[in-house]
Amino acid sequence: MGKRLGHTQVRDSRVDVWKLNVDIAIRPTLSTAASICRDSSGRILHAESCILPPIEPSEGEMHAVNLGLQVASSLKLRHIIIEGDSLVVVEALSDSSPRRQSPHSPLPSEVLQLTKLDWLYNVSNCGIQGTTLAGIGNLRELINLELADNNMIGEILEEIGNLVNLWQLELYNNSFRGKLSVSLRNLAKLENFDASMNYLEGDLSELRFSTNLVSLQLYENNFTRQVPLEFGEFKKLVNLSLYTNGLTGPLPQKLGSWAKFFFIDASENFLSGPIPPDMCKQGTMEKLLLLENNLTGEIPANYVNCSTLTRFRVSDNSLSGTVPAGIWGLPNVNIIDITSNNLEGTITSDINNAKSLWQLYVGNNRLGGELPTEISGATSLLSIELNDNQFSGNIPSSIGDLRAFLAGSLF
Repeated sequence: MGKRLGHTQVRDSRVDVWKLNVDIAIRPTLSTAASICRDSSGRILHAESCILPPIEPSEGEMHAVNLGLQVASSLKLRHIIIEGDSLVVVEALSDSSPRRQSPHSPLPSEVLQLTKLDWLYNVSNCGIQGTTLAGIGNLRELINLELADNNMIGEILEEIGNLVNLWQLELYNNSFRGKLSVSLRNLAKLENFDASMNYLEGDLSELRFSTNLVSLQLYENNFTRQVPLEFGEFKKLVNLSLYTNGLTGPLPQKLGSWAKFFFIDASENFLSGPIPPDMCKQGTMEKLLLLENNLTGEIPANYVNCSTLTRFRVSDNSLSGTVPAGIWGLPNVNIIDITSNNLEGTITSDINNAKSLWQLYVGNNRLGGELPTEISGATSLLSIELNDNQFSGNIPSSIGDLRAFLAGSLF
């Protein structure tokens, strides 16, 4: 490296998280790299600098980050925040040219040596192109690992199971492939897992033991087969996002029996069977999205009690039977979309209570009867589609009272 100029340091046992900033000054005759540690209030806890010979800016950045990581290691920091393009520099530390980095390299060894870390986060959108998860199992103290929004590749390796203290794992928007590792069973403390927007495949069976999950997001992958029945027994799960996969079979019928769901999206799959009856049982459901599947059966009658529901979208399925009357008057619902099913019944007068309703899409069903004049009570309505049904009578003149009404396909 270069010649050390010296350092200052203030130790405070009460400080849990330090933020480390690095910078480089390039001059014609010499350059200087500096590293500064601050606490959350901005107070300087540690400062160090060194002199470098004349170098290119990119090489100087590598020296500066390397200095910072050496400081982090010597101070035994337990949390690390890597922001901006710093990790691109870290990736290149072992090579004077980032372009010569191996397309299948592991995470930088300088990071993997920080074995006391328990948080590695904010490493999103750092452009860790071609990097794999190799070596991540060394960081056994991690409780939060966020590596989202990069171009990481390879599989979710078995060594991820070494991180037995992990509480949050965010790997979304990368290029991971392969199946979920069996070692995920070791992550008994895992509460938040997001590996959405990758190329993962296989089934979800390795997650059936993850009973502490609160949020599971695996949308836009290539998962197949059934959603594990065990998901219906999870007591903490509140957010389940599985849309745009190749999942088949019925949803677990006990979904919502125990957990206080507020969001479920399993749209754009090949799911069949009935809608689970208890997903609104706990009185917390806000968004229920099951569109574009092969679901059959009726809309559960007890959904009329789902007063917290804001979005109810079950379009493009094979649902049948009568739409429960109370669905139309849910007080907080913004969107009702039951388009393209085989549903029957009428739009009832309690739609007057749907003060928050923006969009009402019921086209291509078997609904009938006259439209109620009380529809004017849905004062927030912006768009309505009623086409390809069996409605009779005249369009209520009160629809003209909807000042916010923008567009509609009525008959």
